[in-house]
Amino acid sequence: MSKIISVSLPKELADSLDAAVQVHALAGRSVCMRDALAHYLPTLTQRITGTFLVALIQQASRQQLHDIIHDFEDAIISHNHQHKNDACIDIVLLSADSAVLNAFVGACKEKGFFIQTLSA
Repeated sequence: MSKIISVSLPKELADSLDAAVQVHALAGRSVCMRDALAHYLPTLTQRITGTFLVALIQQASRQQLHDIIHDFEDAIISHNHQHKNDACIDIVLLSADSAVLNAFVGACKEKGFFIQTLSA
């Protein structure tokens, strides 16, 4: 049995949905949404590994990154810290579910760090 739900999407996302339906010759938006959710939802609890590059421009923010690293220590497999001129570069390898990886990225961005996902 199906359950009908309503979803409000930003115009750009709705346009992308419509394009995917057309390109893949799907029966409609519902089919596309069902397929996308069926593939996406399991990744929320699946344990994955992600490698992130975090760049600190000011040495004063080093303590803030240290605090984030401490908060996520259960998920961190490896942490490498390097100096380049007046900046610091940290490479952090985490293994956790996607919610934890997203929380790590969000915490870094919230503190204003440049963060780049190297692999996930």
